[in-house]
Amino acid sequence: MNKHSPLPQFSQRVSEARRQKGLTQSVLADRIACKQSAISMLERGNLQALAPDKQEALAQHLALPWPPDDTPPPPHPHTEPMQARGFCPHFDCPANVPYSTAGRLLAIPRQPAAHAHGPYCRYCGEVCESRCSTCSAPYQSGACCPNCGTPYILVPESLRTHTDIEHWLAEQHRLIAQLS
Repeated sequence: MNKHSPLPQFSQRVSEARRQKGLTQSVLADRIACKQSAISMLERGNLQALAPDKQEALAQHLALPWPPDDTPPPPHPHTEPMQARGFCPHFDCPANVPYSTAGRLLAIPRQPAAHAHGPYCRYCGEVCESRCSTCSAPYQSGACCPNCGTPYILVPESLRTHTDIEHWLAEQHRLIAQLS
């Protein structure tokens, strides 16, 4: 698929429209009866993550044109600090510190400043999540939900098969340190 195709633009428009409405991926997924991970994959350009009828429901819920056209995406929303009890759901966001344990790649959300307010991540502008995407238990500190054991932040498929994960982790930690 070429980069000027309307489909990647549709993915971007979905992400921007969701953020502008202040919706988390989990809330939007609940509203159209799909999984949060499917919304995440669609927003990253994998349109096969949702069946066409779910894509249409998503577009209708977000007031986006259907079928997708080639109009430009809506403007990016302003970026506000992350909620005190929320976390950014994007694995590669500097708000999250990646690490590996027992051959498993995870990310732990960094705690935002105590005075932080607003629904958006201060680093990437994503709407912060406040609940586990699997069991809906309220977020607690750590990388995984203590209720069901699901990681709060899903690892992208491209990193699950990455060959030199330790080098990648070292580079991510260097980038995060520069932001601190």
